Amino acid sequence: MVTTATGNSFGIALFPGLGSATGNLVQGNTANGNAEGILVFTGATSNTVQLNTATGNSDVDLTDVNSSCDSNTWTNNTFVTDRVDGVPDGGPGVGCIQ
Repeated sequence: MVTTATGNSFGIALFPGLGSATGNLVQGNTANGNAEGILVFTGATSNTVQLNTATGNSDVDLTDVNSSCDSNTWTNNTFVTDRVDGVPDGGPGVGCIQ
């Protein structure tokens, strides 16, 4: 399912305890104009986040709270800001969020 999320605290979030947070494919979504665009919480692992657009979010566009993105794969996303384990990850082309 493709989603467009705007004007929320979290555009798209994978959070253990709110359904399955392991082994998901998050693909082809738009999460613009939220506080955080796409967020993967601690303990949400083995997910693939690809081909999404997350820009213009007030706090950060893409976030993986797991250290070094754990076993999550982030590829071919369009974004400006990102954070891994609470620290800025350098933006597009740098770090584990791509």
